[in-house]
Amino acid sequence: MASAPPEAEYSSDGRIRRGQKTREAIVRAASRCFAERGYNQTSVREIAEIAGVDKALVIRHFGSKEKLFVACVDTGTLPADDAEQFTSDPRRMAERVVGIHGPDSRYAMLLACVRSAGTDETNDLVREVLEERAMRPASQVHAADHAMERTALVTAMSLGLLLTRNVLGMEALQGMDPDTLVAWLEPVYAQLLMGPAPKA
Repeated sequence: MASAPPEAEYSSDGRIRRGQKTREAIVRAASRCFAERGYNQTSVREIAEIAGVDKALVIRHFGSKEKLFVACVDTGTLPADDAEQFTSDPRRMAERVVGIHGPDSRYAMLLACVRSAGTDETNDLVREVLEERAMRPASQVHAADHAMERTALVTAMSLGLLLTRNVLGMEALQGMDPDTLVAWLEPVYAQLLMGPAPKA
């Protein structure tokens, strides 16, 4: 039988209480830090202080900062049912990406991935979590041909937008009305998600 998570307490009906709340608080704090500053500029001590727990408890729950980053990506990317809807709805995809303004936005871990890339160590980590935790699950529910290639292109375009708009602060993109930006992006996503593949 699997053991309960650290610091767990149980209510009378057997549900985990304190341990789960502690994990959730750590993930929330870490997700915000990673989205604001990236992986290398975020320390376990800082995450612990924001979550209101001891640094040792962060390691006890997650094992390492790298595993905590992966847990944050798991929490902050699309569940399978949402992924299926997004891969068939280009406008919704555009709205979600444009709607990522900062660390408190839903799916802000995509922004964290952008801020975390840049060194050999973090590039490997970001590539792995994107491929295994976001792109591969999305491609598995994508109904069109060349599903993995389409998912990779959508991911590349989305991360590129987050880099130029949110991190670099490109004026032309920051100054654009969100609805207008969505209108520009929707047909591009539609082509990548559902348009005919180029002939070899």
